[in-house]
Amino acid sequence: MSIRVALDATPELVASTGVARYSRELRLALSRRSDCEVSGFALGRRVERVPAGVRHVPVPLRAIHVAWQTLGLPSAERIAGQVDIVHSLDLIPPPTRLPLVITVHDLVTRELPSLHSRRARKMQRRQLAGLERAAAILAVSGSTAESLVDIGVDPRRIHVTPNGLTRLPPPVEPPIEGPFILAVGTLERRKGHDLLLRAFAAARLQGLRLVFAGPTAGRSEELQMLAGELGLRERLLILGRVDDAALAGLYRAATVFCMPSLGEGFGLPVLEALAAGLPVVASDLPAIRELAGGVAELVAPGDVDALAAGLRRMLDGDSLRRRCREQGPSRASRFSWEATAAATVGAYRTALERAHSAGSLTVDRPHTLSGR
Repeated sequence: MSIRVALDATPELVASTGVARYSRELRLALSRRSDCEVSGFALGRRVERVPAGVRHVPVPLRAIHVAWQTLGLPSAERIAGQVDIVHSLDLIPPPTRLPLVITVHDLVTRELPSLHSRRARKMQRRQLAGLERAAAILAVSGSTAESLVDIGVDPRRIHVTPNGLTRLPPPVEPPIEGPFILAVGTLERRKGHDLLLRAFAAARLQGLRLVFAGPTAGRSEELQMLAGELGLRERLLILGRVDDAALAGLYRAATVFCMPSLGEGFGLPVLEALAAGLPVVASDLPAIRELAGGVAELVAPGDVDALAAGLRRMLDGDSLRRRCREQGPSRASRFSWEATAAATVGAYRTALERAHSAGSLTVDRPHTLSGR
């Protein structure tokens, strides 16, 4: 029997984050299956064009969240139509009387509160409170699943459904002269771009540039100023957001990829770099360790000296770089969106069975905020 699922594709209205890629790729992979019918919906103002087949409610998200919290309206099924199950892909889950599935990408806002805004912390608290009414919880890595268990979530409700590898389009040659170290991701504080600048300066790497690709999050000027203080102003290039063809070109042209993040739930750019055969230096976080499977140089998170030493080892070690180039694509090939979709449908079936055995699941509105 085909499962009819209401899928909250709201992240795709922004389309500049890993969660947006997860939403798009999972939605498309589910749509290709014969055992699943997807009714996508998206809420709030948009930056990107609304995807084909996705219903858009152009009401500000803040207003929708207030209505959800106070009135329990509009329900997901009222927006999406006749469905069997509701899947929330990011942060605050919608009200519904149907079995609810929630994807948790990470708990970094809770784990690193000083690096996030008050609003971001509040939204994650609401998501975690919403887990109480979820029939199934999807974690994008074993590391995220363990973090959920650590805060008291019943492991029997958690399903590990790792992200997949997106096949990027033919690469566009980047307009960058000479070798460079590449970092991909939003320039938010937890991504550690300031640490990378300091490590790059400490390592005294001659003849190399630093290239940051990803939404600037309002920090471009701040990082440029730091680069100037470190004597790196002419060696730092901040590209901002790039499309997939340009991203593919950057992965192909870079000398080393670096992710100096302080917290991750998965690490999609690491997966993409591995697939491109690009040597990776990254923070030794549980999720990155799980993803890389030994095909990367991992260093202590937040340690400038360790990061500088890791960069030097990678750049000076011909055999290390060769091993990464040879083994990276094979490691990355283990992750596919088809496998993600299959595991997700399995979780849907479990959620429906659990709801059926417990009687009807009737939830009028989200629970109030939890102090967890």
